[in-house]
Amino acid sequence: MNESIRSLSNSEEKIGLEIKMSATTPAASIPTIDLQDFPSQSQKMIQASKEWGCFRLINHSVPAALMAEMKATVRALLDLPMEIKQRNRDVIAGSGYVAPSNANPLYEGLGLYYTGSSTEAVHPIFALS
Repeated sequence: MNESIRSLSNSEEKIGLEIKMSATTPAASIPTIDLQDFPSQSQKMIQASKEWGCFRLINHSVPAALMAEMKATVRALLDLPMEIKQRNRDVIAGSGYVAPSNANPLYEGLGLYYTGSSTEAVHPIFALS
């Protein structure tokens, strides 16, 4: 099943960019890095990063439950209302909330960099009331 994701435009000219995602694309086509044999896989990781911009990790020892919890946490953050996400201001260049844009409509970021923050410091950003 293919679906058209989005069309982009800029102020100078209309750019028709159709991004297709295919449910039939095999996951095996994405480079796989085996961390159990990491030293010998480092060049493969570099090459995958240069050519693909991503790779799949196996034998990383991260429990499936922790990965599921992280996905749910990130999804919950990105599903917050826009006005709450925008409270996370850009205090360090490239940090804070980054909304999808015409230049990059498939990207949304929410950087929280100081993990040593107390609950009191983080609460004002994400308080729902």
